[in-house]
Amino acid sequence: MKRVFVSAILFSLSMAGAAHAQTTGTATTDLNIRSGPGPEQPVIGLIKAHQQARILGCIEGSLWCQIDYRGQIGWSYSQYMSLKAGSGTIVVREPAHVAGIPVITYNPPPAVAVAPTYRPEVVAFPPPPPPPPVMGPIPTVVGPGGPGAGAIGTDPLATMTPITPPALVGAYVTANVLPSYPYPGEVVVGATVPQTIVLNNVPDYRYQYTYVNNTPVLVDPATRRIVYVFR
Repeated sequence: MKRVFVSAILFSLSMAGAAHAQTTGTATTDLNIRSGPGPEQPVIGLIKAHQQARILGCIEGSLWCQIDYRGQIGWSYSQYMSLKAGSGTIVVREPAHVAGIPVITYNPPPAVAVAPTYRPEVVAFPPPPPPPPVMGPIPTVVGPGGPGAGAIGTDPLATMTPITPPALVGAYVTANVLPSYPYPGEVVVGATVPQTIVLNNVPDYRYQYTYVNNTPVLVDPATRRIVYVFR
């Protein structure tokens, strides 16, 4: 009887370990942790390439998953995370169909009402600046994850080693801010930017730059792949 009881405990522990391994994702590149599921949400952390985070759950029909990275709870884009599957790995492209990952919903925090400020006298304000130029729509390009994988296509497992640009290049890119192009996914090293995104020269430098999701990036003009993300 005692032997059966011990065997049951060992079996339970092995199953718990398998479940934990199944829901532990590995970042295939440097991956942002955001406060909510979407590229417009603030960045609250970063998972470095090849580091692991526990996947708590994913939104149905979405590639955004809630993760626990060393005690920090946030959201990451699962197309750039992989899971152990037998002797190989799989990409979390369809989180709702991966066994062991629960389907969850996102409830945004309630908006905080701001009391109006009392003004004892009328103050003249300067006219607002003109709005930035409106960018044309970016056509949807089906990425390797299938429909919904985003407009920037890349093989998430084919990671690239980011370059280290000189300090003068970083100063030039951040000083010469450009209108940003929208993108529904996450911007990472190795992603390929669409032809509709304009690349801009950096003086005496082989790589060009642009802004995507309000994030400056360096791009190889020959391949249009992102080689550095300014964070």
